Amino acid sequence: MILIFEEWISRSKISDTGEKLFKEAIICYKASAYKAALVFSYLGFFNAIKDNILYCNHYPKFKKDEWEHKQKELLELNQWEDNLYNFLLDTKTPIFELTEDAKNQIVYWKNRKNDCIYPSNITISSAHIETFWIFIQSYLPQLILNSKDELIHKIQLYFNAKNFKNMDYTYFIQEIPHYVKQEDLQDFFEDLYLFFSNTYEKNPFYELNMKTSFFKDIFSLRKDCILQELILFLRKKESFLIELLITYPNIIIYFLYDKNFVQSLWQDKLFNGVYPSLNLYCHLLKYNAIPKEKLDEVHLHILKKYNNEIPQNDCIPILEENNFFEKVKSNLCIQSFVYSNWANSNKDFLIFYLDRYGFNENIVEMICLNLEDKVLNEFYEHLHLYLEKNKVSKDFFSQISKDKKYITPTIQKYFNLI
Repeated sequence: MILIFEEWISRSKISDTGEKLFKEAIICYKASAYKAALVFSYLGFFNAIKDNILYCNHYPKFKKDEWEHKQKELLELNQWEDNLYNFLLDTKTPIFELTEDAKNQIVYWKNRKNDCIYPSNITISSAHIETFWIFIQSYLPQLILNSKDELIHKIQLYFNAKNFKNMDYTYFIQEIPHYVKQEDLQDFFEDLYLFFSNTYEKNPFYELNMKTSFFKDIFSLRKDCILQELILFLRKKESFLIELLITYPNIIIYFLYDKNFVQSLWQDKLFNGVYPSLNLYCHLLKYNAIPKEKLDEVHLHILKKYNNEIPQNDCIPILEENNFFEKVKSNLCIQSFVYSNWANSNKDFLIFYLDRYGFNENIVEMICLNLEDKVLNEFYEHLHLYLEKNKVSKDFFSQISKDKKYITPTIQKYFNLI
């Protein structure tokens, strides 16, 4: 059973150390080791606050040297816990503006922690742990010092000073949970989006690559509270979202819940001649995002606006499994389909298909019947070059032409058939 406190941890901004200690506390709680659970909870609470202070480079309430001195006190191995305890109860120059009630509870829970690690007649029960967790859930979110503006500023300084090819911005991605409150995430994403747009506006290639790459890496955080806000933000930036999905199609898994958006992808957004779309289409097929009963109709719809993409190796099994190439084969035998400029526009894709899946009688017939038509000259030039380089395919094409009496002097001469 997942506890309410577990759910809260998964969607909250907590340092890695604090989160690990809280998870240890939960294990102990479930094993009825309540004293250990309380100690781990207390350490998780204090480590989360400590890390929050250490992550903050500058706090306006203090001069730089004063702030650095406080941070240094939290790095003292055997003294940091007592130093932090004093910071929390400080009334003269407090880091946090805590109520007297909050301070009294901190004192209370420190005493209960001491009851657990020193000889004591005090009984610690599950109720103690649950009450302490409620206190942590109430107060820990208030003990946040870093701000989204500070992180944005750091990102700006870094990107303005670095060469595009030598950038490793992983650090900034990992810092998002420590700097940005959940209620500020939408504004943070907007500031980030505008920064990349404005910084690289004279170089659209860099803008697209940096923007899509950075936003893609935010998904790696796997923090529910951040992912939910990120998905919400991207849905409001649909053009950018489509660019992001086409570049990193595995991210589509986060948007499959939105059936209308998924349908709009294959119905309107993909294969519009702007961006390569086949890889994303394969991911839609991979995750069964298109109803099986509609696949035949959707394949035909996609083929009609296809843009000469050659499938990547990892896409081919997915397309085969979903009978995409069967639809290609059947349409290659339809006069109205091939006779249009479609064959010219998709000449590389057609050669790929013929090389991998070969000719059949109907395809050879269609090729022979349309050879005289100047409209298909681009496709026929590619086919001619392909057959010249592939003797087995050429012999097979020639044999079918002769057996079915499709061959004419024009065909024989054009393809150098014996």
